[in-house]
Amino acid sequence: MAETKRSTTDHTLVMTGRLEEFKLADVLQVVGLSRQFTAVELRRQDGRVHGTVWVKAGRVIGARCGGADGRDAFYELFGPTPVVFVVSRLPEPNAYPAPLGSLAGLLMDAVDEARQAAPAPRRPRPWRRWRAWRRLRPWRRSRWRARPAGAAQAAEQDHRRRAAAARGAVAGAR
Repeated sequence: MAETKRSTTDHTLVMTGRLEEFKLADVLQVVGLSRQFTAVELRRQDGRVHGTVWVKAGRVIGARCGGADGRDAFYELFGPTPVVFVVSRLPEPNAYPAPLGSLAGLLMDAVDEARQAAPAPRRPRPWRRWRAWRRLRPWRRSRWRARPAGAAQAAEQDHRRRAAAARGAVAGAR
């Protein structure tokens, strides 16, 4: 789904894609490998801009999401809202602001923050785990099913026959 480079007056489109196909962290890591000044713009379903991250040579130069700027905006970009990403190469500015940090470090912080924000998974009750286990292993269920009337007697006779044969084999070995 990547488009070829289309040049406009202030930026060059590098690629676009859906965040269903590519994870935002992967897109940022690939863009971070470039030494070019690049913007990754995230858009919502309706086409409005959700936020933007500016990257150069593995460093996050800036981030904006909604009304927030900086690190908080960078962390907000990893929410469920954005659907499409647009990567553009920008002209080199005369001076860069102080970077927010390395891309790898900020990505690790974003993952940690997302884990802390997500509720801990609930553990199932023990009897529910047992029921789930029984569902996954249906061959074990037959042990607990009621047997037909004559089946119990046949099983007992079969057991006696095997026990007698085993005793005879042990007695013959002496």
